[in-house]
Amino acid sequence: MDPDELPVKKDRQQPDAIQVRPAETALSPRAASNQAKQFHGLSKGRLPDGITHKLARALDMGEAPPWIECQIRSRGTDALEYCFSIEDVDDSGLDVLETSLRTLFPDEYELRRTYRENLGVTHLPQDAGDDWYVAGVEYVGEADRRRDWQTRLEPFATSDRTHQQTQDYNSHHTGQNDHEHSPLTTIIETMARSSLPMVYQVLFRPLDNWHRAADGRIEAIETGTDTLWGQLSKFREVDLDRVDLSQSDRQRRADIQTRASAHSFAVNARAAAFAPADGSHRADHVATQLQSAFSHISGEFHTVTGRVRTDDDGHLVPAGRELLGAIHKRAFYEPTYQRPETAVPLTANDSRGIVVDHQELPHFFAVDGNQLTPDARRALETIPEDQTSITLPPKSVLAQYRQPGLAIGAPQTNDGTTADPIALPPRVQTRNVAWVGQTGTGKSTSLITAALENHQATDGPEIVFDPKGGRMTDEYLRCHYAKFGDLEDVIYFDCAEWLPAISFFDVKPDLEAGVPRNVAVQDRIGHYQEILRQLMGAEQYDNAVESTDMIEDMLRALYDPIHGRDVVTNRGLRQALERFRGRKSPPAVSNPDLRDRLQGAIENDDKDIFKKVMSGAVNRVDEVATSPHLSRVFNHRPSGIEADQPTFDFADWLDEDVIILFDTGRLQSEAKRGLTLVLLSNLWSALRRRRRRNVDVTLPLVNVYLEEAADVANGDLLAELLAQSRSFGCALVLAMQFPGQLEATDSELYQELLNNVGTYVTGKIGVDHDLAHRYATEAMGRESIANRLRGLSAGQWLVDLPGVFQGRNPRPLMAESLPLPEGHPDRSDGGPDPEFTAAHDDLLEWTKRDFGLSVDATATESAEGSTAGDVGDPWQSEDGPIGAEVDRERAGGPAGETAPEEQGEMPPILATTSRMPSFLRYTADSDALECTTCNSRFDSTADGLRTAIQCCHDLDSVDLDDVPICSCNVTLSPEEVQASKWSRRQLTFLQAVHNAQQRRYDRIEYDIVHDSMVRLKEDVGIDQEEIDDLLDAGLLRHDGDHPQRYYTVTPAGRDAIGEEFQAGVDFGHGKGDLDESSQHVAMIEVSARWLRQERVADPDCPDVEVVTYYEVREGSADAAAFMGGDDDTTVENLEQRRLDCVTLDETGDVVVAVEAERINHDVTRAVPEDYDKMAACDPEEAIWVVLSQADGHDILEALNDPPEGEPRVGKTYSSTTPPQQFRIDQPGLTAIYPMTWLQRQVQDDSR
Repeated sequence: MDPDELPVKKDRQQPDAIQVRPAETALSPRAASNQAKQFHGLSKGRLPDGITHKLARALDMGEAPPWIECQIRSRGTDALEYCFSIEDVDDSGLDVLETSLRTLFPDEYELRRTYRENLGVTHLPQDAGDDWYVAGVEYVGEADRRRDWQTRLEPFATSDRTHQQTQDYNSHHTGQNDHEHSPLTTIIETMARSSLPMVYQVLFRPLDNWHRAADGRIEAIETGTDTLWGQLSKFREVDLDRVDLSQSDRQRRADIQTRASAHSFAVNARAAAFAPADGSHRADHVATQLQSAFSHISGEFHTVTGRVRTDDDGHLVPAGRELLGAIHKRAFYEPTYQRPETAVPLTANDSRGIVVDHQELPHFFAVDGNQLTPDARRALETIPEDQTSITLPPKSVLAQYRQPGLAIGAPQTNDGTTADPIALPPRVQTRNVAWVGQTGTGKSTSLITAALENHQATDGPEIVFDPKGGRMTDEYLRCHYAKFGDLEDVIYFDCAEWLPAISFFDVKPDLEAGVPRNVAVQDRIGHYQEILRQLMGAEQYDNAVESTDMIEDMLRALYDPIHGRDVVTNRGLRQALERFRGRKSPPAVSNPDLRDRLQGAIENDDKDIFKKVMSGAVNRVDEVATSPHLSRVFNHRPSGIEADQPTFDFADWLDEDVIILFDTGRLQSEAKRGLTLVLLSNLWSALRRRRRRNVDVTLPLVNVYLEEAADVANGDLLAELLAQSRSFGCALVLAMQFPGQLEATDSELYQELLNNVGTYVTGKIGVDHDLAHRYATEAMGRESIANRLRGLSAGQWLVDLPGVFQGRNPRPLMAESLPLPEGHPDRSDGGPDPEFTAAHDDLLEWTKRDFGLSVDATATESAEGSTAGDVGDPWQSEDGPIGAEVDRERAGGPAGETAPEEQGEMPPILATTSRMPSFLRYTADSDALECTTCNSRFDSTADGLRTAIQCCHDLDSVDLDDVPICSCNVTLSPEEVQASKWSRRQLTFLQAVHNAQQRRYDRIEYDIVHDSMVRLKEDVGIDQEEIDDLLDAGLLRHDGDHPQRYYTVTPAGRDAIGEEFQAGVDFGHGKGDLDESSQHVAMIEVSARWLRQERVADPDCPDVEVVTYYEVREGSADAAAFMGGDDDTTVENLEQRRLDCVTLDETGDVVVAVEAERINHDVTRAVPEDYDKMAACDPEEAIWVVLSQADGHDILEALNDPPEGEPRVGKTYSSTTPPQQFRIDQPGLTAIYPMTWLQRQVQDDSR
């Protein structure tokens, strides 16, 4: 639980607690002691441990007097709260308590009523989990004798005089104050210096007058019967006139006589610190520091001792939590010095309820602000004595700000009246403005007034970002209309519905302005990564450096000056990353360093690292896709739409006197921040281009008003704008609740904001000492400023202005917000205006028509880059077949006729694929492939494709990654397709995967050994979401991504596409295994090719043929069994005796046996069984094929230590040894080869 999270009561009635803010005025100790008597009169008390008390409790007679609570707490910062409450409070009780406190404390102390739940310890969880640790101190009274609780403690007034003498001495001799005689000072100082949440609580209630008990005690002392020995001797004659009392007895008697038994109290005092479990030592240290806080107020016979309670103590309930529970419940313990067990000798006479009188009570609750240390004063935010009205700067200085500009407010004079308004002249606005204040201080209304006045005073645009979702944009439009009579110079985007038609990834304008390509690209990449960092969270985004580097490298590849484009999209970036992950082939780039980095990512020894890097990159890029608003903007390409489509670029408006409003209030927080950064990025680029084109020209001032600026501040973009604003002719007005919001996320920007922003306008804020230091002068120190900022009312501002004409900066001044502008709905004359409504509607329509991008629009989806060719990447030539013509065909044709898929037909694969050699194109009308070099046409088959390539080129020059499958016909009837719950595209993808798994494709189209099934996805044109639906429904299975992505169609998937497996045709001897995975098929296929290449083709080897899925026949078997009959049991038994791949000699005997092993949960049992199966054939070689190096070691481990029988293999290897380097010669194991190693050995003869 966050220590700052406090529950808020929804239906609160009247305040029930009082918060005290001490002043630096000295507290009179004697007055405090005397006034403490008033607490005794709040209700009638009781006699501690007396017969009356016991009888009343036994008979359930009477009620306990209410306790009064004082509490000092820290939430883990240096801001403490000091408060009082009373049990079962009502209005009259609180009035009495407040009256007593006001009498007790100096008049300068500030008291305000509040709510008990806000001042309780609710920031500390009552049921803390194991992640939290509690340590604290419970203060108890200890008496030397059972009735020594009647003796005095150190009186508050006497203690203070001693303290003052000690302080004066130490100040003179050491230059610092010693506060050891002020218990609460010790506690407050400890709280102030600790970052842990802490609470100090004291409960006290009045006791009955115990003067009779005191008289009896004095008599016992004087008669010598106060002790047990004296009582045993009580039968001897007693001398009532004894004068030989010991010194200690005389002191006891004096102490009892001087104690005010008529004004006594029972006190419970305790403190607790709360820490995360891994910081328990910090809480323990705090408890140890607090343990002796009250020790110096102890008397000679009656002491106050602190007992540390920690979660390391206790049995059933940890002692620290038990203490915390008592604080939460405000548990009150009566004095128990004379409980029965203390009558036993050597038993401590201790009590949780400490007996004090009114002279001693203030030790436990009274804070003297004058005696606090600097840390304690700052923590309690004491009111300084010199907090007075601020003197205005001279009239000659203020005159410089009484001219058109950014309206600030009306300065307040010493007597609180307002002077003529001031404004920030345009010539100093480029030093930027910070407008700071809590919610409700009037920032938004003041910014409306400021922008209205500044629009009239400047020639450039006013650009307003409103992320709060309140009334600001509507109020501004109404005020603008009332002031200027129209909305013709306003552009307004309600970004929840219409987005500015910006192309984020377009660097063409920068290049045309003369910005070097590498600079433009680097800026775009940097801004993009900053946006991703905002969306994902900086810590999570940056924890995978290699993935973020991959995003940067892939963007550089897409922007490659030779092979890339000037405009890309987020969708294109994701496709490029997926293609790289699937093909493990880097895109073409002209930069050799970039090419080496991409190639090095593939060749990493640990293939899992590449997979994780790519997954991390894709996941980060997908952060944009999760928001329809951001996805729309990041995939918008002005070069891919018609000329009459809307476009928006800040560059078109930087020299225009317009208002541009962006209302992002209805967006989710991530989309809101992301879109704001997109707009700021576009603005930054536009400002740079304008300056490059106009080097020595005075440019119109661009004013940017950024509400909630802290939400987008933790990055470089805003810092760049702040640093470059003056040279760009731009002024930033950053509105936020307090600058300290930035400190935790971006300390450098925080310092930039504090030190290099020319104007500060600050309303009421909480604790922000750095900001106070920013305002501090000789006349007003930081503390004085901080206190003043906290005391400001809504609409009241402390203003720090920059110097004009190179003069000195004026000293800070107080200002009041200007009256509400005309047209504001909160004015008395701010009623409905039909003419404004009409102008507002026209404004919306104009913005949508000329500059807006509809969030819901899908008609231009293909034009925005839904194919790899359209987005442009280094794998696909710009002149390739997937261009605007194909996009139009996929969208329904030039005339908008219905697309074939919408009619229940699936377009030919060659029309949907995003892959094709650049010199070929597919013509749908003739269903033919066409050579673009000579316009010759060829059949749309694998053979036709091969011939078409060889028409004017050669096969060796073609990247097979660019060659698609040529056909994929689903065998279902049109009626069956119509009745299926799955789309035609999903059914086609299932069919394509099934065909690939059954090796039905020509290897020039798809080679299961070398090709990722991502290629099938690209050919069918299916989205990943549609594939995910098939996976979730169990029609498709994802085998893995090593060495490339493989899917397998499940039996349910085969049913969906009408594919039936026939024994002897689809599975069985020489055919395959039932329900075999595509990954396993690939492993067997690469093994078979390697055996043909290395064994069968070698005349020195006895091998004459390769047989896959070889049935190991035991004796004789009938033909049905051999071919795989229909009997399921027979099939299962045969599969158990089947070898994945073998070579046979001329006599049909097995020469080489191969087992393709996909490691699963049954590896320890399955591997020895497969070993025995191969060993039984007595092959010359027994080879195992695995997916990875780790799998190879898993197999060896399973054979080293099988669950049953003797070890099959005794030899072991280090886990870093590649399996192909194993040297083992056993009947069932002679070699282990990773599939990737075999892939590299096998010659590609698909051409």
